[in-house]
Amino acid sequence: MSNKAILFDFGGTLNSDGDHWGVLFRERLWDEFPERSIEELEEAYIESERRLVREGLREETFRETLRLQIRYQFEVLGEGRIERANKHADEFYAITVERMSEVRTLLKDLSPRYRLGIVSNFYGNLDAICNEFQLTPYLALILDSALAGVRKPDPEIWQRAITQVGFTPGETVIVGDSWKNDIAPGIGLGCKTVWYRGLEWRPAHEDQRADHQIRSLAELRELLL
Repeated sequence: MSNKAILFDFGGTLNSDGDHWGVLFRERLWDEFPERSIEELEEAYIESERRLVREGLREETFRETLRLQIRYQFEVLGEGRIERANKHADEFYAITVERMSEVRTLLKDLSPRYRLGIVSNFYGNLDAICNEFQLTPYLALILDSALAGVRKPDPEIWQRAITQVGFTPGETVIVGDSWKNDIAPGIGLGCKTVWYRGLEWRPAHEDQRADHQIRSLAELRELLL
């Protein structure tokens, strides 16, 4: 059966080159906190995620989201250097702006052939960020876990998206960087899966598979167009 819909993860898939943001933050903050262990840096990232989910966002831009997330990590690690935290956030943001220009072009090229959607564990402001990066015109749905009331890896969030785009799992492709959150639920639902491999939070197991594995937007373009 031909593919008719493509559902993308956002964080680590569209807004970075398959790289887990926890790893990107960890590597950057290691220079700021060389005395801290990897475990402490990772816990700072996890706590920043929990705090953003707990507090909730609505209209904050991606730059503002990055600033909050890195500031929260600094605070967990015992420092309140807002200027340094903002510097790192703004550097990440500049890289993301370039990245999202490529993503926007890809979605524009895919949209005449497929119904497209984004499904992400986020903080309540995914709609605002898709508008910020001018992705919304190419999307049939944007599903933010903070508003949906269900988070990955629960397959329910993916099932809702599949229902909303109006096709069967067998007609739907899931593209994500997380085997646990994206690929495994997709396989379980009967979707085709594309695993975007970059810097991983934890090394993948040999038995973790997907229909396709890619390492760049160029490979994704070649696969889908």
